Amino acid sequence: MRTRDLLAETGSALRANKGKSALTILGIVIGIAAVITMTSLIGGIRDSLVGELGMNAARTISIYTDVGTLDDEQITAMREELTDYEYFSPTNYGAASSIAAPGTTDKVSASITGVDEHFFDVSGVTIGRGRAFTSSEATSGAMVVILDGQGVQKLFGSGGH
Repeated sequence: MRTRDLLAETGSALRANKGKSALTILGIVIGIAAVITMTSLIGGIRDSLVGELGMNAARTISIYTDVGTLDDEQITAMREELTDYEYFSPTNYGAASSIAAPGTTDKVSASITGVDEHFFDVSGVTIGRGRAFTSSEATSGAMVVILDGQGVQKLFGSGGH
């Protein structure tokens, strides 16, 4: 059959079965509308979640171990295994109950978080004043501290920088 014959036969079949044709067309329209609606709904939910969590959280995974701290060899192995991630930032938490302010005998309690130079990129935390760690400081294991505003106030008073 030629294309012209197929079109003529299709037209006559549609005219002969008007009710069937109308229901078929209606089913196709409803199906397409349902697919478009579900796609839009899923996209809206995804955008809403990404907006609430922030872009960093949407692209970040956290791994917690129950075996204590990881050694450098284990961290290096994880970096090599997790190649799809831009940053790999190990974090270690601790607490100190007797940090003394300079020039005084006053002691304060503090929570301490050990991080590397990528921590601020990964967590989305911004530094109000001062600077983040450098790669050379992280590589050499330099003893560098970043304090939050409350820590500066407690240790150095209102004149602390």
